[in-house]
Amino acid sequence: MKLNKPCEVNLNGPSITCEEVCELLYLYVMDELDEGETVSVSHHLSLCPSCRKAMAETVTFAGALSTVMPKVPLQYYSVNN
Repeated sequence: MKLNKPCEVNLNGPSITCEEVCELLYLYVMDELDEGETVSVSHHLSLCPSCRKAMAETVTFAGALSTVMPKVPLQYYSVNN
């Protein structure tokens, strides 16, 4: 997803940019992030309407994908395993 303007949300929480959040959204929705990344993305989403919209789109995409493909932990797709 391309955002209209870049932003960085901090306000007494972990700092992460919209671009970084968008790169992590699918993993966030699929509960594949580590605890620190999850906290950072959650905090950003609580303050950024643009990224919340992107997350809603990602949830819709993930839901559609799950109807045609079973959930397999992402570690099985890694070229390093």
